[in-house]
Amino acid sequence: MVFSQEIASILPPEDMIADQDKAILDQQASAIFKQWDTLSQPLKNSSVYIVSGRRCIAMGTVVAPGIVMSKLSDIAIASKHGYPAVVDINGNVYRMNPLIKIDEHDLLIMEVPGLKSNPITIAGRPAQLTEGDMIAAVLPDGKVSNFGIVSVAQRSLREEDSPYLGLVIDPEWTGNGVKIEAVEFGQGTYKAGLRKGDVITKLNNVELSGMFSLRTALNRVKPGDTVKVEYSRDNQQHKASIKTTARPNFGKFPQQRLEVMNSMGNRMNIRRDDFPSVVQTDMTLKPEYAGSPVINLNGEVVGIALSRAGRTETYMLPAWVWKDIIDTMLPRLKEEGFALKDKPIEETQKSKGGQVLRSILDKLRRAIHGQGDQPKNY
Repeated sequence: MVFSQEIASILPPEDMIADQDKAILDQQASAIFKQWDTLSQPLKNSSVYIVSGRRCIAMGTVVAPGIVMSKLSDIAIASKHGYPAVVDINGNVYRMNPLIKIDEHDLLIMEVPGLKSNPITIAGRPAQLTEGDMIAAVLPDGKVSNFGIVSVAQRSLREEDSPYLGLVIDPEWTGNGVKIEAVEFGQGTYKAGLRKGDVITKLNNVELSGMFSLRTALNRVKPGDTVKVEYSRDNQQHKASIKTTARPNFGKFPQQRLEVMNSMGNRMNIRRDDFPSVVQTDMTLKPEYAGSPVINLNGEVVGIALSRAGRTETYMLPAWVWKDIIDTMLPRLKEEGFALKDKPIEETQKSKGGQVLRSILDKLRRAIHGQGDQPKNY
C-alpha cells in the first residue's frame, strides 16, 4: 500500500531513515491509516475529483444534493487551459456549472447536474478544534489521505485583523517568556510602560514560552482590545495593560528566500494566505487534495482542507463557517430563482445575486469578528 503522507524534509527518505527503521515506521503508519479508515468510511462517495485533462487539480466536497464546494484558485487557473470536470468514485464524468464565487475563502460553489454522490451533513453545532486535536483529510473513496494535529487554533491570516502590540521580540532569547528587543514609540506597549529588555511571561493569564505561544495567545484578540500582561524587569515582577491597535501597513516584506526554504522538497497551493478564518494543521497535504473534507477522532466533519501552505502547514476552513455559508446562501439563491450561468455569482456584482451574496458574507464576517472566531449557537 502506498501512502500519500509526505515527509517534510529537503532530503529524500532513504537518506534520512535506516532501512530497518523505515520498515517499522511503515508498519506503524499502516496501522494508523487503518484505524483512521474505519472512521472515514461513512464519507465514502461524499466528495469528488476535480479534473482538467488527465490531471486531478482539486477535490470537491458534496455539501448538498448536486452541489459541490471546492478550491477556487486552482480551478480558475485550470480553466484557462480547458474546462474542468467532476469525476465521482465510479469514474462517471459530469459537467460543472459555477454557481457562487467566494474570493476571501478561495471557494467555488458549483452545481453538478446528475451527480448522485451523498452530501455531507454537518451537525447542528459543529465540533470545535483546539491545539493538539488530531484530524484527517478524506478522499472520495472513503480513505484517509493525510492525518495530523491542529497546530494553531482558528484565526485570521489577514494583516488588518491582527492586533498590534508595537514591540519586537528577541529571537535569541531562550529563557521563559518572550524578551522585548525593541518597543515602538507611541504604540500600546510603550504607553503601558514596557521597555527593551523586559520579559513578558503571561498575556491574558496564558503563560508564554516563545513567539509561537505569543501568537497563539493573541488568536482571540481583536485590534482595539486591551490585553493584560505580566512581565519581569531586574528580577522584579510587574503587571500592565496594553491596548492593541490595528496593524500598520508596512507593505509586503520581500520574503522570497523564506518562501524557498518553506517549500523545499514540497509542492504548495498558489493561494495560501490572506484567509479571514482558518485552522492551521501540520498535515502534509498534496495541493490537489485541497477541497477534501476533514474529520476528527470521533469521525465528525470539522472542516474542509483549504491550502497546503508550507512544509508542515495545511490550512482548513472550520465547519461552522462552511455550514453558515451553505445554510444561509443556497436557500436564498433558490428562493430568488437565479439562473445558473457559466460565470458564478460574485459579491462585487451589482445584480440581485451579488447583493444577496454580499449580505450573507457581511453577516458571516460580523459573526467571525464579533464572536472571537467562534460560533455562539445554532
